[in-house]
Amino acid sequence: MKIMKMFKHDWLEGIWHRKLYLILSVLAAFFSCTGIHSSIIEHQKTENISNGTFMDYWIYLVDGCQAYKFDWYNSFVIPIRWICFITFLLIGVNNYMLSDLKGWGYQVLVHSKSRLNWWISKLMWSISYTLCYFFVSFCTVLIYCILRNVAVNFKPTLDIMKSQATESFMKFGNRNLYVAVLILPLLMALFLSIIQMVLSLYIRPVYVFIIMFIWLVASAYKKSWLLVGNLGMPYRMKPVLKSGFSTVQCFFVLIAASLICIIWGYLKFRKRDIFEKE
Repeated sequence: MKIMKMFKHDWLEGIWHRKLYLILSVLAAFFSCTGIHSSIIEHQKTENISNGTFMDYWIYLVDGCQAYKFDWYNSFVIPIRWICFITFLLIGVNNYMLSDLKGWGYQVLVHSKSRLNWWISKLMWSISYTLCYFFVSFCTVLIYCILRNVAVNFKPTLDIMKSQATESFMKFGNRNLYVAVLILPLLMALFLSIIQMVLSLYIRPVYVFIIMFIWLVASAYKKSWLLVGNLGMPYRMKPVLKSGFSTVQCFFVLIAASLICIIWGYLKFRKRDIFEKE
């Protein structure tokens, strides 16, 4: 019961009273949708292609980019849609935990006499906020598709993938496709929101945010297990990329990494002086 009361406090303070941050998810999804829709309209002037489906629009938002291969004639292009989508989430998560600890959260912690319960409540808040962020984004894309008479279908179309992404997305089986474009981006975002909380126990939240942003940009630049953005980027998965990551491996790596961060964060918070000043 204590944990649920603490979570209710975090839900009100960390999500409901900060709901304006969720507008960022609407903006990211909306501008992504307008981008692919405008491009499809232009292609329809010269080619006989369909209006696409909901899945085409969602993939366009979360697909990321191919790994950069150095070439004097090949410039590095940052995947703006993908970077903004994840960065806007981190903005909403950034600094809530420590700012709450300076306010009512301190009273909640003292009253509960349990740092473990307090940490679990913050984890529940982080997970809930991330789920809300993705849900709002999902609904934004869905509503946009309905308003634009785009088929609400969970299968990509070949002609749209050829023009807007890569036809290799058509090689996915249904299950692997859903894992690659729905589950893995969510798990990656959950991991990032958790590790952002953990790192804020060591350094100022603004510095943590900068580190996370650099980590994301580096993930777009290079394919590596250590650059976690790769694990939630559909463009880096097999069979889209022949030497890409396995969706199953990415799933378990992200789950394991999140659990390690949860334990690491609690061990650090258990020893933290809650009276210390930043």
